[in-house]
Amino acid sequence: MTALARFRLVGLAIALMLSFQAASTSETPSVAVLYVAASSGASDGNPGTAAQPLASLEEALRRAVANRANGLSTHVWILPGIYRQSLTGTFDDNTGPAIIFQSSEPHGAVVSGADRWTGWSCGGGVCVHAWPFRWGAAPNPWSGIQVGELARRRELVSVDGVNLGQVLSRGALTAGTFFVDEGAGELVVMPPVGVDLNAVDVEVGTRGTLVRLQGMGNVVLKGLVFTHAASVFREAAVSIAEDSDVLLDGVAVEWNGQNGLDLMGRGLTVRDSTFNHNGSSGLQAYKVAGVQVVDSEASYNNWRGVRGGYTSWEVGQKFSAAH
Repeated sequence: MTALARFRLVGLAIALMLSFQAASTSETPSVAVLYVAASSGASDGNPGTAAQPLASLEEALRRAVANRANGLSTHVWILPGIYRQSLTGTFDDNTGPAIIFQSSEPHGAVVSGADRWTGWSCGGGVCVHAWPFRWGAAPNPWSGIQVGELARRRELVSVDGVNLGQVLSRGALTAGTFFVDEGAGELVVMPPVGVDLNAVDVEVGTRGTLVRLQGMGNVVLKGLVFTHAASVFREAAVSIAEDSDVLLDGVAVEWNGQNGLDLMGRGLTVRDSTFNHNGSSGLQAYKVAGVQVVDSEASYNNWRGVRGGYTSWEVGQKFSAAH
């Protein structure tokens, strides 16, 4: 890296931190402050104050983009809770004053791709629930590289926070595994020994994307957790696509079904973050320039790939077409 490149990266980090510090003070005239909550009183019809917060990240983004068009930075405080929703948007080189999404408590706000499923019908050692999806297995994009079916599937089931194993037939079920019978429209689970699925927290992945901001510049994601995305093979729970000047600070992208984080763009900084226990890669980057990954960890990934014998090629922390 040249001295000029290092200078530009340091300048970016300082600029982002200054914008973050400015956005932390609601008295700053050029900063709008919004609150989002996962509580019964939250509504997207609310003004977005601490007393009357918004309910969705999408509405907070919509308002932040409108503020940016009027020259205002927006600091979105996300109150502790589980947000079973996504934050997505495609923009035509949308940049300007900073937009900051921050958990009000570090790792207190969890964006989840899973929903709680109740009403299990149990008998004969298994429990059954209606299955509305017909995802199947993604095709293998490579000739000459073996990628088993279990690596190319996207279903995800957890019981009390522990991921269950997946099998490809009812006959292969053992304690702590599940099978998706798409023909019958059923999710069949053999619970861990001694576990009553109707008495525990069962979460099933239903959303493949938690964050995808494309063409968005000068954005900060801070202190958030992203988990349990049921992503398509080779896709990511969190995707920064064709963006510029983005900071991920103190985030945890963990226990997702395929990739954790995908990066694409310029001036991207990842700091004090973790990308662990994802089904394929923890962290990948493609066509990037001016990227820093600082004091961050990507470990224990590719559990889904191992199920399907997929342990080569792009699995791991891969940076390609990088400048």
